[in-house]
Amino acid sequence: MKNDWLREKKQAERDWLIEKHKPMVLHLAKKISQSLPFPTDFEDLVAYGQLGLVEAGERFDSTRGNSFSTFAFYRVKGAIYDGLREMGAISRSRSFRFATHANEMLMTEVDDAAAGEPSASAVDDEVKSIEKLIDNLIPIYFLSLDAEGAKEVKDETAFTPSDYERKDLLSLVRAVLDEIEPEESELLEKIYYKHLSMTDLAAQMGVTKSWVSRLHARAIKHLQTALVKRGILKDEG
Repeated sequence: MKNDWLREKKQAERDWLIEKHKPMVLHLAKKISQSLPFPTDFEDLVAYGQLGLVEAGERFDSTRGNSFSTFAFYRVKGAIYDGLREMGAISRSRSFRFATHANEMLMTEVDDAAAGEPSASAVDDEVKSIEKLIDNLIPIYFLSLDAEGAKEVKDETAFTPSDYERKDLLSLVRAVLDEIEPEESELLEKIYYKHLSMTDLAAQMGVTKSWVSRLHARAIKHLQTALVKRGILKDEG
């Protein structure tokens, strides 16, 4: 009898959280839709976002003392990005490939915070860890200068200084990739140069998507350190 009451109470809490945060789905769907360089069906994005919100409601554990808003935010965004990927939109946009990978990193960070022991400062620590991780996302922009977009130098008179800078930067990043662990370098190459999703990589490697995301976060941090040593990135430490 008590178990039934607890189950009903948990279901009621989940339904309340989902209902309360529906405006978040509309906000994110609108924001993402407006930033797309091509038309999409807004209602489709909302539907994908709703799936992410429901998943967040089912997985959230209120006893951990963490924020549902933060927990749900990245899942809603991730679900919308997954929907765009299904539409083929992500593969056409370098900026949205970055956005999806960045969001997956942050979502994993939130998962790790939510899995920790509850404490009075849990929410603050969660936000601080996310803010710190965002700083480590900068090198992804460099990796997003994928090789397929670089011109072949055939007619140097038609090749602008910015084109040279772009090719030089791409070469530098590729060289720096050789300085980090081979496993990490291979993962970044597959994600940013071969454009494989983390879901596909997890299936290939026989591990969870969460594990791939954690490896990805560690690789980005090591890459950032290497880029700072090369003088490509400024040392903010």
